[in-house]
Amino acid sequence: MAEPRADEISTITDLALALTHISRPIIHRWFRKRPDITRKSDESPVTVADKEVEQALRAAIISHFPTHNIIGEEDGTALSGHDFTWVI
Repeated sequence: MAEPRADEISTITDLALALTHISRPIIHRWFRKRPDITRKSDESPVTVADKEVEQALRAAIISHFPTHNIIGEEDGTALSGHDFTWVI
């Protein structure tokens, strides 16, 4: 595993901080709205808010780091073989 460069760490950190600004309006839009809750195959609950947030975060990560791995609760795992993995 190669050590990330300082500029790459800075870019990753900047994106990680920006993800809160991406998810906040989606979460706010659904807050106290009582969206329908569906059950996944493992019987855990999921709402449209959960799905929208993960889709938005995945899109942002992919636009900046298309080769990074992503593990998400709603949309599963996208592995590319890269050393860096985002967990949503």
